[in-house]
Amino acid sequence: MVDTIRGYIVLNDKDRNRIRNLINDSTLIKNNYGYVTIKNVSNFKITIKFDDKRIPYRLYFQGSLSRFYFGNNFEILSQKEILEAVNALSKKLNIHLKRALLTRVDFCYNIEVKYPVNEYLSCLLNFPRLECQRHPHSVLFYSKYSNSITFYDKVKESIDNHKKTFDILPNGYSEKHIMRYEIRFKSNLKRKFKLKKNLKVRHIYRKSVLGIAKQNSDKYYKKVIKINPTNNCDISDLLNERNGLLLYLSFHGIKKLGYSYIKSIINSHNLTTKNPQVKRSKLINQVNQILIKGNNVALDKDLIGELGLSHKVCKLKK
Repeated sequence: MVDTIRGYIVLNDKDRNRIRNLINDSTLIKNNYGYVTIKNVSNFKITIKFDDKRIPYRLYFQGSLSRFYFGNNFEILSQKEILEAVNALSKKLNIHLKRALLTRVDFCYNIEVKYPVNEYLSCLLNFPRLECQRHPHSVLFYSKYSNSITFYDKVKESIDNHKKTFDILPNGYSEKHIMRYEIRFKSNLKRKFKLKKNLKVRHIYRKSVLGIAKQNSDKYYKKVIKINPTNNCDISDLLNERNGLLLYLSFHGIKKLGYSYIKSIINSHNLTTKNPQVKRSKLINQVNQILIKGNNVALDKDLIGELGLSHKVCKLKK
């Protein structure tokens, strides 16, 4: 469930002695923020900051716990395996990471689907109050300062990145269709996980925190506006709706120009209203409703029915 983590630990005297070899194996450089050393330990990027007297005072880390533990980030860590991965990384760095503060944590899920993942990505239309970026094999819903949600073809990504990361795809999965669903939490972590203090590494293998992560993943998944693709389907039944001709023509116009393009036009338009942002949201919602109505009368493959209201995670056979 947990994949990439990012955070830091404030170093005490014992920590400085423990990481002496790590510092000695690195090159001290000076940048705009002072003296630092940067080193890769397995797949983790380790940055150590020094004060003006060149005494190390903070260690930063970022990397995939799954890749560190399994040798790939395709497989999903269980609660027990998260703890084992943290202990192994602590041993590798010779420092107790459990007390380290986290500034980012990614939770991920593998969803096995019947058809090529690209077909499902085209179904994922929008997410309330988040921007959308579409790529050939992924869809990203994001906010600059908050969380982001990504869906992508995990098998293709693993194969494409093999030369760079040397990930090993589990046996029997190269021919499967696996849609990866990832949520990146990077703000208000204490509030998100209902903690009295800031989120630390020791929290991410707690049952309560993992339970909240699962609840949030279900909630966000349901919020994604989904429609079935209707490129080659008859939607003449739209004409029977109220304002049917307008809906029919609007639907074809939106499909022709592309949803993302229509949305970008609305967002960039200078509206002379009292609350332009509210007006833009209403316009985008109207576009969504037109597509949903067209979708309801033109079902082909029931991709949305397969995706369901909540994601069903597939477990790898080991």
